[in-house]
Amino acid sequence: MISLLLPAALSALLLGPPAHAEDALEQAYQREVAFLLAEKEALTRRRAEVSKERAERVRAAERELDGLQGRLLGLERRASQLEAELREREEARQAALDREELLRSTIAQAAEAASLEVAEATPPEDTLSSAFAWALPALSADRSLQVSPATFFLASGEAVEGEVVRLGRVAAWGVSPQGSGSLMPLGEGRFGLRAAGDGALSAPALAAAAAGGAPPPRAEAFVVEGFEAAMAERKETTLQDTLDAGGLVGYVILGLGIVAGALTAARALTLSLARRGAALGDTVAAAVLAGDLSGARAAVATAAGPTARVLRDLLTGAERTASGDRDALQDLAAESILRVQPPIVRFGAAILVIAAVAPLLGLLGTVTGMISTFDIITEYGTGDPKMLSGGISEALVTTEFGLIVAIPCVLLGNLTRSWADGVLGQIEQAALQVINAVALTAERASDERDGPDDDDDGDDPSALDAEERPSLHAVAAR
Repeated sequence: MISLLLPAALSALLLGPPAHAEDALEQAYQREVAFLLAEKEALTRRRAEVSKERAERVRAAERELDGLQGRLLGLERRASQLEAELREREEARQAALDREELLRSTIAQAAEAASLEVAEATPPEDTLSSAFAWALPALSADRSLQVSPATFFLASGEAVEGEVVRLGRVAAWGVSPQGSGSLMPLGEGRFGLRAAGDGALSAPALAAAAAGGAPPPRAEAFVVEGFEAAMAERKETTLQDTLDAGGLVGYVILGLGIVAGALTAARALTLSLARRGAALGDTVAAAVLAGDLSGARAAVATAAGPTARVLRDLLTGAERTASGDRDALQDLAAESILRVQPPIVRFGAAILVIAAVAPLLGLLGTVTGMISTFDIITEYGTGDPKMLSGGISEALVTTEFGLIVAIPCVLLGNLTRSWADGVLGQIEQAALQVINAVALTAERASDERDGPDDDDDGDDPSALDAEERPSLHAVAAR
């Protein structure tokens, strides 16, 4: 409407409308303004109503949400209570199953001991009552000795006729002219004398006491759980059994241990022989300083050992070296030490190598033993532990053998290496003593020929510090 009135109003103004037209235009404007104000007021009221309605809906939704949250918390608490109750019921159920299993096991043992026939459908209460009904008289009978003629087997396997003295169902003794002693069950009601031979003196006395109704004397007994199941005495494990349990790897480790022991003994013998002549350095050096070269040569001529060989080479070189050249003598000593060194250090590296290889072989035996164990499990399962014992024994025995060989080899290898270092140090010390003596003798002879020298600084070659003396090992390394 405004779009229609505005062009008319503009036309009236341009064309100069009369006065009554202006009044009509003003009235039209007023009506339009009043209409717009009324529309604005209506829209304002409508917006207020919509805002109020929306606020009420939001409050209602919030109240509903609070109610749902409260219900959710209540359901969560109920779920937690139900879970706790379920766990308690499950634990109670498991405890009941454990008790039932224990009861069935007890019933089975009682049925086996009493030779009761128990059907699958027999209630446990009836079977347990039958077991108690059998056990009470059996316990009363077990308090006394019973003697009966029977056949039993000696430790050699020979069957003999005699008397068997039973103490309930826990112990038995056999009495016969061929042998007496404690018996062990062999199954199917048969008995055999134990190889240990205990109770040999007690059996006749027990038989006499049982026959005469006298109180039984003190006696050695081999206590068993019952006479129905067969029992075997535990076999003593020998070294051969242990080696067989270790398999091929165990024999290899044992062979390495024997080799290491032989090498250690040979090296110890070599080092003990090499230590001879420890005092030759002092003797030869004193003879050289005294000018007695023939006595020095005689001292080392008949002596044995690497020290004497090095000193002989030094004395021979000293005669050929002009003016006691120290460098030349040191080179000669280093060369001589290198010649005598191989027997001293021999076998040391081999012993330490065996010490390092033995645990690795033990680990190899462990791996092979476990592989064989898993192969048996794969083929036969885990029903029979005896079938698994072979692989497990190999796995453990080889590790034990490896450590038994490695530990002494490490100790002896390091001890003999220290011993060899000491022998080489002894040889080097003796060589240095002779070199210093030869050098000092040559210097004295030179001073006697040349007379006093003012430029002489008075240094004594024999008084050089250990740090100033070049090491023969360093010279040999060159």
